[in-house]
Amino acid sequence: VDEILLPKCSYNSRIYMNLLNMINKNNLNKTYADTSLVFAEFPQIKLKVLAPYLGYRTENVNNYSIVLKFVFKDFSCILTGDAEKEVEDWLVKTYDTKLDIDFLKVAHHGSRSSNTLEFVRKTSPEYGTISVGEYNKFGLPNMDVLERLQRNGVTVFRTDKDGAMILSTNGKLLNIKTILSEREIVDNSI
Repeated sequence: VDEILLPKCSYNSRIYMNLLNMINKNNLNKTYADTSLVFAEFPQIKLKVLAPYLGYRTENVNNYSIVLKFVFKDFSCILTGDAEKEVEDWLVKTYDTKLDIDFLKVAHHGSRSSNTLEFVRKTSPEYGTISVGEYNKFGLPNMDVLERLQRNGVTVFRTDKDGAMILSTNGKLLNIKTILSEREIVDNSI
């Protein structure tokens, strides 16, 4: 690793301070997330930062999550981190129909502070994954969020039920396999 992508924020936690110390100790280059960034290391793949923009300020550290859109031929997905409603509303207002995707990493472990109806409808994913621990103390994912996703046609995968996912695509066909539940989907219509 030569370079690390970070949001430009102040966050006073031991883990974050350890991360910054490790970056400095190893002389890693820091790139701060900004919506102007499009990574072009792989010519056939477009990886764009959707949020945060460089001047963004908030008290809610979750909203500094780096939101990425990945596009490979006909396949697209959005990775949301822990971004909440404030960011989702901004994404909808800013990107509108450009948010339409095939696969969504459901925000903030399926919390109701994220995954608004408007955002789910605007992204209109066929598939979504929720990264969540079994029997977590927050009771996530939120049942209203699960129902919202299902009512909008999203096939949901959950790490607490399905385990790790292996997602592969050639840009036309999508293959999803889960480790724990051994679910497998092959979609020829992405």
